[in-house]
Amino acid sequence: MPLNRASVDTVHHVYIIKCTTGQYYVGCTNNLKKRLERHQKGQVKSTAYRLPIELITQITFNNTLNPQGLN
Repeated sequence: MPLNRASVDTVHHVYIIKCTTGQYYVGCTNNLKKRLERHQKGQVKSTAYRLPIELITQITFNNTLNPQGLN
């Protein structure tokens, strides 16, 4: 699949959050602040019933190639 210029120049984040149940959730996004807000508001189906959440770590990539392989 050919890469377009927009996908190469976009910053992506792989993040790990810990839920109130003690379970961990790993996600990938190009807007970490907005994604974490959605988690906290219960708008993410996978974590909505496990609130509150705590951000454990994040890794930032300069393109979409690395996080796709890591996630």
